[in-house]
Amino acid sequence: MRDRHEAEDVAQAVFLTLAHKAASLRRDRSAGGWLHTVARRLAKDARNARFHRLAREEQAMREPSLRTGPEAEPGLLRELLDDAIGSLPERYRHPLVLFHLQGLSLDQTARQLRLFFQY
Repeated sequence: MRDRHEAEDVAQAVFLTLAHKAASLRRDRSAGGWLHTVARRLAKDARNARFHRLAREEQAMREPSLRTGPEAEPGLLRELLDDAIGSLPERYRHPLVLFHLQGLSLDQTARQLRLFFQY
């Protein structure tokens, strides 16, 4: 793994797999060998998932309906964002609207939502 966080996720998944399958492991088999096999398989799966995710993201960026610029349909991106924000539950939608759309500061947003933080 070339990404530290991705490697940590894979390592955690290896030990979760061990925890779930510990009772069913054969006693005469090397635990180290088993862990190595599971780690390689999960690392390969994570790399494949990253590769496919990046390919989907690149394809999405080439979709003219989601790009901004002269070739994009005017207002389409705004409409998509409005629909996405509108589908959120109120507890998530309200802070987004206050902070990002109405331009309130973080402190103003917190006051509006009656959230108080100590720094």
